[in-house]
Amino acid sequence: MAPQPQEALTSQQHATPLSVLNGTPLFASLTEAEREALAKTMVRRTYHKDEVVVEQGAKLGSLMIVRRGALVVIRRDQQREIELNRLAPGDWFGESGLVTGAGAAGTIRALTFVVVYEIAQADLSPLMRDGPDVAGGLGLAVSQRAEMENRLAGQLEEVGKVGSVPRLVTRIRHLFEVPHV
Repeated sequence: MAPQPQEALTSQQHATPLSVLNGTPLFASLTEAEREALAKTMVRRTYHKDEVVVEQGAKLGSLMIVRRGALVVIRRDQQREIELNRLAPGDWFGESGLVTGAGAAGTIRALTFVVVYEIAQADLSPLMRDGPDVAGGLGLAVSQRAEMENRLAGQLEEVGKVGSVPRLVTRIRHLFEVPHV
């Protein structure tokens, strides 16, 4: 008996977030069961070409993983605009808001039609407590991205404000109540 169209759609909807997690190195240390549980909490968001996804300075309370399309991160300082980064499928953003409470380094705008999957902080917290590899990965990502973006913007002195990788990992462990191992 052939599956009903609604069943096929439900199966596809579940498979896509799971495939996004399976393709994201940040979540490689999670068990299959943990990835499946997290996939069920993910929210699909779409943006049209030239749509602003995040304004510079806005604080994101979730991690966004790009599934489809391309985005650009532009920082505006006084009278100049600097392209800090381009994001493609498999890339993520929002980690600095989760980890340090910092606002977005620049405005993130869709260059094409974009599909992202959002993971709320509340859904990520239990995994951060139970899987310190995820916490360390986020800390490293925040540090590396801040260094790159500040270098591009010609503001290397701001790198020290974000902190070193060990300091970020300590902050993540405290924020998500991750035991020190």
